[in-house]
Amino acid sequence: MSAVFGTIHWAMAWEEGWLWGCLALIPVLSLAFTIRFWHQAWVRRCFLAGVVSLSVAIANLICLILNIPNLPQSLQAYRKGDSMALIELFTTDAWADEHVVTQAEPTPKPTPFDRFSDGVAYASEAAKLAQTAETQADWEQVASNWEYAAAMMAAVPTEHPRFIMAQVKVAEYEKNRATIQRERQARR
Repeated sequence: MSAVFGTIHWAMAWEEGWLWGCLALIPVLSLAFTIRFWHQAWVRRCFLAGVVSLSVAIANLICLILNIPNLPQSLQAYRKGDSMALIELFTTDAWADEHVVTQAEPTPKPTPFDRFSDGVAYASEAAKLAQTAETQADWEQVASNWEYAAAMMAAVPTEHPRFIMAQVKVAEYEKNRATIQRERQARR
């Protein structure tokens, strides 16, 4: 708004003469024009409206500056020679809204990868699929599931409570896979 009133003020200076128009471009001399022609209502109105709008703009700027988080600390650090203090002030997340507090949900603990359970799941799927398998592709899938089940059981860590059972299952699942392989070869 102050720019609008300043432009109107400058245009009125041009109406008084080209010399006043040129001089009104210089702030101090523009004030001289205002004092000289104060008796005109338009000059007073434009000057006062410009001063009010400029005051509001300055007040807004001051409020913005005062609300910058960590400004006093950054200015002190800058005075002590830390030239990056002001740059960091404007490049960090210091501008995040401090009034909004978000309750972070606790990170769920990851469920441990249970190779024993996965081995059982592959074995169950293999047994179920073997009941209905008819095509060569079906039997390949059954053999693949037994192979995955055996691999999962073989990967069960020694500290697992079912480690010994897993070792027994490895042999059982390998035997089932071998049986399926023999049957596939016999059907060819």
